[in-house]
Amino acid sequence: MSWRPAPKSEWVRHTRRRAVEQCCEDLRALAEAYFRRQGLSVGVDRPFSGTLVPNAVFRKDRRFQSVMIEVRRDLYMDETTAEKGPQFGSVQNLLTDFRIVLAEWSEH
Repeated sequence: MSWRPAPKSEWVRHTRRRAVEQCCEDLRALAEAYFRRQGLSVGVDRPFSGTLVPNAVFRKDRRFQSVMIEVRRDLYMDETTAEKGPQFGSVQNLLTDFRIVLAEWSEH
């Protein structure tokens, strides 16, 4: 799959770095490595940082891990028309495959 070069990262991985850590270094490295292996540029915690963590576990269950993946919109849609772009299916497949990687990681 060919991705056009751009000044902003194509994929951004956000982590929660508050009083109670909600994303361990192993999970951060896993996410970053996965998308880089796909030939994508990856930004970490920029321009934003943080993830969404359910209140039921935030600062209560240290086993809970959270990582947010953002995809630059022009990779999967026509931003003018809001229609799916030609690479929508490829982006969808990358995210589906990453879910499998996460599931395998969580079992270790």
